[in-house]
Formats: sequence, C-alpha cells, structure tokens
Amino acid sequence: MNAFRWTLAVAALSLLVAPADAALCVKRSGAIVARAACKQKETALSPDVFSGSPGPAGAAGAKGDKGDPAGFPVIDSTGRKIGVVDAYSYMPVFLPSVGILSFEVGPEGFEPYNSQPYLYHEGTNCSGPALFPRYAGDGFIQYPEVFSGTAYYAGDPIAEHTFNSYETPSPTCATGLTPRGFCCENFSSPSTRDAGPVQTLNTSTLGTPPFSVEK
Repeated sequence: MNAFRWTLAVAALSLLVAPADAALCVKRSGAIVARAACKQKETALSPDVFSGSPGPAGAAGAKGDKGDPAGFPVIDSTGRKIGVVDAYSYMPVFLPSVGILSFEVGPEGFEPYNSQPYLYHEGTNCSGPALFPRYAGDGFIQYPEVFSGTAYYAGDPIAEHTFNSYETPSPTCATGLTPRGFCCENFSSPSTRDAGPVQTLNTSTLGTPPFSVEK
C-alpha cells in the first residue's frame, strides 16, 4: 500500500510538468505514467483520484468602497463638478422634479443635440399648446434640445398626438413668428407621435461655461 501511495505521489508530481492534455496510465506493475494516450494493456486513470474533499467556506470579505461612475467628471468655470460625461460627450443630469435629462456637453457648455429644437402643435399655424416628442424607446432618459441657453423637453402626461404645425428657431421666417420668436410652419400632411407639454430649463442653473474635464 505504501508503494502505491508513493507511486501516486510521483504521478501527481508529474502532472506539474506533463502537458495539460496528457493521460494518466496505470501499468500492469501498478506504476502510473503520463502519456499522450494509454497503451493497450494499460488502464486510464481519472485525474479525479487526486482530488480531495472541498474545504469549509471562508469568511465573507469586507465590503469594498463605492466606485466612481464610468466617465469623466465635468468641471464648470467656478470649479464645481456638475456631472460625468461619457466618451460620446453625453452627460446625464438627475432633477428630482423632472427625472433624468441627458445633455451633450462641450468646452463651450451645453451643446444642442439639434441646433433647431422643434416644438409641435395640433392646430395649424402653431395654434394650441406646444408639445415636445417623447420616445418610449428612450426609457427613463430624456434628451432635451438646447437653444440659446434654454433646454426643451417633454412633461407629463405623455400621449399620442396628431400634429399639423411646428415651430423652430430660424434666422429668417416668411410664415410668421410665434410668441417665443420661433418660425411657424404647417405640415403638408399631419404627423402623429407621442409627446408631452413643452417644459423648459435654464441650463445656467446646471453649470457655468466654459467646461473642462477632470484629468
């Protein structure tokens, strides 16, 4: 029996230098060798023969510190950290009474996703309340459109509307200006989409440009 145990120990040592795909073979003499494949009169030995019973579970480790959100901290001109920007220059901002608004930011401040926000009306000639589209696929996040320091986004309730006109900033306008000073245009055919009442936010309340990223 001692000789067999010695043979097992030697075989176990050989595993440290044998290729990972080598077979353990028991010769007729009882010796154990590692080969690429066992010979005809040898018996293949499972590596599990060297496995022991699992030990008791260790104690739980201490809870690690909370990591920083992925991205780059954005610092405004006053030295205040105003958020974290990702590799695409998008910075989400959580507002308790609004939810999550995601802005595109750059050195000069809050950059517009679209330099000309579009506000929609059910009536022709921009009559009736202005509405802003809200897409269900955006989940919890809204993507405001920013113009001249004002962010436009949708408030509740969100519902399907059919629009016949829209207003947007324009340097020239032949069809008439809205009370906002935007140019009003009628759709050639009605457009239907989900939207909510237009809400506005002064972006200066979020940070004072120019912005930089913390290095």
